[in-house]
Amino acid sequence: MGSHLVMAGVDLATVKELLGHRDIQTTMRYAHLANDHKREAIRKLGGIFTNIFTKPQDKKEGAKEIALTP
Repeated sequence: MGSHLVMAGVDLATVKELLGHRDIQTTMRYAHLANDHKREAIRKLGGIFTNIFTKPQDKKEGAKEIALTP
């Protein structure tokens, strides 16, 4: 149940309380994530890095170029 809550976006502190664990380490043992969930997270992370390190197109179709002067 803990892993399903984590995969649904519930934070570990809340899962700990719901499961009645005294120690967060106990919760972490049961809060393992499914491989598909991990793969999806890595895919999203890759997209974030791609967006950060990829230069956007200088001129998009229909866009107007505006010169700014100080």
